[in-house]
Amino acid sequence: MNNLKILIISILLLTLGCSKDDSDVSLSEFEIPIITGYELRTIQGQKISNYGIPNIKLGNESNNYDSEYFFISYPNPCKNRCSVYIKSPDTNTTKYVWIVQAQYRDYNSNISTELGSNIMHVGGVPLIETETTYENISFDVSSLSEGYYRIYLKIDDLILYDNLVITNNINL
Repeated sequence: MNNLKILIISILLLTLGCSKDDSDVSLSEFEIPIITGYELRTIQGQKISNYGIPNIKLGNESNNYDSEYFFISYPNPCKNRCSVYIKSPDTNTTKYVWIVQAQYRDYNSNISTELGSNIMHVGGVPLIETETTYENISFDVSSLSEGYYRIYLKIDDLILYDNLVITNNINL
């Protein structure tokens, strides 16, 4: 009887202990984040439009700059360089940024598509990562294959994320 109680309590704790936000970022090193769209942005970071239905979390209150915490990656799509802008109440706070491979899935049809023919699926393992106190950082992404990626930002106890496309088929 005691074993049954322990089992039930364990199941309840596991079920109640994970929020949707936790499930979006708590991927094992073998799981690949699924993206359903992304924001197209200029080299200055201005939004042009959406492709698909972006499953992104750019701010703690909304996906707009008016959030207390906010970040974006740009340009999107990008070719060789990707910049990241980070807004936070305390500019001296340490920020962790990392990029992982992702897979695009059409939101309406659940069909997965890939960009390019040489995409490596490396899961949730960071391909590029950095720790900074700066508001603006830039990454050299020329060593990454064409494809879909997710950029994560951990600041204080908050995790935000953006979807990114790397392609050689644009003139930047």
